[in-house]
Order: sequence, then structure tokens, then C-alpha cells
Amino acid sequence: SESMHKQLELNDGTTVLLNTNSIIAYSDNRAAKIVGEAFFDVERDKSRPFLIETEHYTITVPGTKLNVEAYSGVDLSKVSLYSGNVKITMTESGRELMMEPGMEFVYDAASGQAPVVGISGRAEIPHWVKGNLMNLSYSKFEDILETIARYYDITIDNHRADLNDEIDTIMLSGDESLDEVMQLLEKVSGKVSLKRERTTVIID
Repeated sequence: SESMHKQLELNDGTTVLLNTNSIIAYSDNRAAKIVGEAFFDVERDKSRPFLIETEHYTITVPGTKLNVEAYSGVDLSKVSLYSGNVKITMTESGRELMMEPGMEFVYDAASGQAPVVGISGRAEIPHWVKGNLMNLSYSKFEDILETIARYYDITIDNHRADLNDEIDTIMLSGDESLDEVMQLLEKVSGKVSLKRERTTVIID
């Protein structure tokens, strides 16, 4: 059920959304072990990459969005990368693989094979994550903006600090384009005008 998804904010600013039947153990020094499935939005720090350890490999993450699916007792595990670059190091062989945005890494424990599969376009963010990212009911206006900025990888230049504490509800599936979301925001708040300049949205 939706309520079984846990959202965690780690000390370094990284957010983790944990799927059902999943366990995460993390320490303060930007390291986590995962059994199950989790969506990571890792705070960028090139000098101290974040390490995500699964049963068969470790992922070195300078800062990016990725989904890791590595359930215990299931041969296939998967890493989907949405932005930035990560390195995967196989535990047994020490073999290293580099991943770029839009790629998916699939490991088969039964055969020991680990190809990196390039996906055309963007790696799809799983539906269980989308629903959680975009259910912004009874949220502060500034929190809604922050979630949208993170999800669409944009900068929001908000000149309407007077609206920050206003409580709004916006329900999105996560499949909307940024322009559609902007139109919704204008309707929901009713008092703002939004202008888009490449990857920046200006709110007046």
C-alpha cells in the first residue's frame, strides 16, 4: 500500500524513498546498505561520494537520482540512473562499470552476468516513486515548489515569498510535462504568473 513507502532525509541532505519490504542501513559518512528497492536523490558532494552497497555490488554516487532494486533471494537486480554519472563496482571480481543518465544496469546473480543496458530516452521513474513524489496534498507552497524543482531538475526563482506558507493541494501523476505543471500551479494558487527560461522557472 502507498502508506508502506517510507521517505527518509539523511543528515547530508540526501532523500531516500523506500519501497515496501525493503530495508536500508545507513551511516553518517555517506554510506548505505540496501536490501529491497529504494529511490535515492543524492545530495551532490564530489569530494565525498555517497556509497550504496547491495549484496553483489557497490554504487559510487557523487550526486544524482537513481533507483536501486536488489531484493534478497531474487536473482535479478537493477539500477536505473536518471541524472549524473555513477560507478558500479562488482564485489567479487572488482570489475568497474560506469553509468550515464538514462542507462539501466541489470545484474543476474544466477549467471553472474552484468551488462549495462542503454535505454533510449530517459530511464522511467517507477510508478510507486512517482505517486509518492507528486502527492502534494495540503502542502506549503514553498514545499510544493521544492518537490517540483527536484523532480523536473530545474531551478525555481520564487519572487513571491508572501505565498510560501500558503497551504495548497496539487495532485500529479508524475507524467505531466513541466509546462502542464506550471499551468496547474497558476490555477492552484490563482495569484502568480510563471515564466520559463530554459531550466529556470520564475514566479512573480
